[in-house]
Amino acid sequence: MSFCNWTEATPSDKALFVIISRLLNKHPKLLPFIFHPKEPILGQSPEILIQQARAFSSGELLLVRLAIDIWSQDSSVGFMEVVWNLDPENFENTLAVLRMLRPEQKCRALSS
Repeated sequence: MSFCNWTEATPSDKALFVIISRLLNKHPKLLPFIFHPKEPILGQSPEILIQQARAFSSGELLLVRLAIDIWSQDSSVGFMEVVWNLDPENFENTLAVLRMLRPEQKCRALSS
């Protein structure tokens, strides 16, 4: 789990963390920004994280929003935002993550 020392993480928490790590693999500084280091929770409320992420690039802000959506199983990011605003590498990472989120693939994230 790279930087996290989560002793209370469920298998689902671990799978989602692996998936989000894949999404953010080009931006490793975003993982400790988003997550609490000792508990499988966000470091702050989604609203505060998004507000603070406005200091990042527009692509990094979008990745933070995507990571929060994945973790909370929400859907505030629009599909066209991803299409129009991510660079090619982050777009491809996002497509890979969407595949990993499929129910039949999510369990495999734990064994990766």
